[in-house]
Amino acid sequence: MNHDGWTVVDALIAVSLTSLLATAIHSVTVVSVHALRARQVADDLDESARIALEIVARDVRDVGYGLLTAQDRGLRHASKTLIRLARDLDLDGRTNSSNERVAYMLDAENQQLRRQLGRSSPQPLLDSVATAESSFRFFDDDGFRIGGDPLDSDQRARVHRVDVFLRLTAPHPAPGVHDAIETTQRTSITLRNAQL
Repeated sequence: MNHDGWTVVDALIAVSLTSLLATAIHSVTVVSVHALRARQVADDLDESARIALEIVARDVRDVGYGLLTAQDRGLRHASKTLIRLARDLDLDGRTNSSNERVAYMLDAENQQLRRQLGRSSPQPLLDSVATAESSFRFFDDDGFRIGGDPLDSDQRARVHRVDVFLRLTAPHPAPGVHDAIETTQRTSITLRNAQL
């Protein structure tokens, strides 16, 4: 028997195979798009954390600038979740200008790293911060961690280095994926004026 065309069975097989191929291509595309979105979220978290840590490092590095006594290095408060700094940037003998006093706090309620200049209200510097796993850590000039939370004035006077450790989390952009996207960033900041 010689057939010049397709039978219904041939057409059904061809349509079924084409549908399977299209479904497979679609599935691969969806998985790739979700992976790309997840990578973008992780990259955004990393970049935001790096920028925030640069801002913190700039301020912490200058703590105590222009202050005249070895006892007052400008570290007004130091704890696991809050650091208050002072520096006399205009060298007028006072630290009352708004940019001469700065505080950084890990806000557990809002999951943020916040920055406060002078007496202004704290402003968000970084969102998505897992505050229970993030912290400020303080070290003396021999590299030993200084305990206490908060540090007392004698302990604050010994601080030579501040480490900032941040863990950030964000929901996964793929529907149905319950694992959060996480990243960690850390920086060590040596106080320029710690050798007074």
